Amino acid sequence: QPQQPQQPQQQPQQTQPQQSQPQQPQQPQLQQVQQQHQLLQQPWQDTTKEAVEQLRSELGRDTCIVCILGGTDFHSADSEALVKAVALKLGGASASKAKFLTRGMTGVQETFAEHCGDGSRVWNLVPNGHSSGYSRGIDINVGADMEERKTIFGLLGDVYITVEGGLSVSQEAKAAFERGAVVVPLMRTGEASSGMFDFPPGALQKPAFCVEEQWSLLASRDASVEASAAAVAAIVASCVAEFTAKEPRTPPPPPSSVSLPSAAPPPSLTAPPQGLGQAVP
Repeated sequence: QPQQPQQPQQQPQQTQPQQSQPQQPQQPQLQQVQQQHQLLQQPWQDTTKEAVEQLRSELGRDTCIVCILGGTDFHSADSEALVKAVALKLGGASASKAKFLTRGMTGVQETFAEHCGDGSRVWNLVPNGHSSGYSRGIDINVGADMEERKTIFGLLGDVYITVEGGLSVSQEAKAAFERGAVVVPLMRTGEASSGMFDFPPGALQKPAFCVEEQWSLLASRDASVEASAAAVAAIVASCVAEFTAKEPRTPPPPPSSVSLPSAAPPPSLTAPPQGLGQAVP
């Protein structure tokens, strides 16, 4: 008889399966998110070549990819205002066939992303397991670490806009320039973008397709922020028109390793690119 009162105490414990029922409707919602942004939910484990190929396909092979390079802090007095003005102009219809890439860094890249239209054409490349923290743009988890992400970023762009920056910005600009991408340095902002930290000298010279007046506005500190920003937008618009008029492109071959090229380029690569046809082989 004393064993009988213990039985009803065990029976309520058998009602636990009811707790799993409210969790079931959440699974289809998660699947929908994964289908909409597969790149966000499935960190890449592929090689660098496969990652570049997949990203180029996802972004659109007939799209001009514009990468933003710059320091994590602003040092020049008008650099921040200049980045905001450039972002506002590029976020408009003049570059509607372009998409913009950042590496999810603070400073120049974050400021650009936050002011580039509604952010629908901004993609932020961040390492697996990380996020940019931006309020605009789409985060894409790519690369096992910072160096691999940097290498992928350096292989994707058709155009690289640089603002201020240190050694890392100089290395990335050099890697892009040497493979034929167009580099648009805002020289008036100083530091790497003005030629410091072994910035590629050829990238500071006016490309053949660019108007002299536009290029001079990138360097002039006497020009207004609005004038320099308009010059950047005009140069990028010319690049976009040229790239989108060509056949869809395949991404360039990746380097033999995920590290960036050495600081000393081969002599045959020191000359500036001729025209825009070499931007992405």
